Amino acid sequence: MENITFTQKDGVYVADFTSKGKCVIQVDNGTTDELLVYRYMPDMEPSAYDKLRIRKFARVIDLDVPEGMMIRIVSKTNVKAAKMAVVGQQTPGGSGTSITGATASVDANVGTPQVEVSLQGGNLNFDFKNLKGEKGDKGDTGAQGPAGAKGETGATGPAGAKGETGATGPAGTNGAKGDTGAKITSMELNINGTAITGTAHLSDSTTAAITGTYTAGT
Repeated sequence: MENITFTQKDGVYVADFTSKGKCVIQVDNGTTDELLVYRYMPDMEPSAYDKLRIRKFARVIDLDVPEGMMIRIVSKTNVKAAKMAVVGQQTPGGSGTSITGATASVDANVGTPQVEVSLQGGNLNFDFKNLKGEKGDKGDTGAQGPAGAKGETGATGPAGAKGETGATGPAGTNGAKGDTGAKITSMELNINGTAITGTAHLSDSTTAAITGTYTAGT
């Protein structure tokens, strides 16, 4: 059993739905005004000349529209309720129930596989049991894959801010006093023209050569 929904359009109440084959429809719109029933192809519009012939005051309507076609019902007044029951086709040895869908379920048990089939409200229910196999042995560890290529060197980051100047360290100790330099104790000078040569004798028993020039009157 299915509900049929009507919507208001251009001052009337309209229901469009897909036919599921032979069915019985009941509409409660609170009046005995004639209902208009059409059939048409999907993605097309019904023709006013192809209205289905039904009893004028009928509110329970038997329809046999091919499955997949569209059905349109038009009511002049608001529809309080509308329902449709699909009529199953009688087959030899059958019960006349129409199959409208199917469901399946599988449990997590291990054992001998089996399936239970039931029919409820037009739905075929398949209940599979014991399809799960026993846990297999652990497989061998696979070989290690090759190392990936080395990635590119990233860009150098920005230089950090200059740090604060550190505190001044403590003063070092004074170095040892140097040795006293040697003193001249005597000199020997030779003046030849403007050239001066000689030897200076120092207090540390060393000597130092003296060279220079001499200009008269200076």
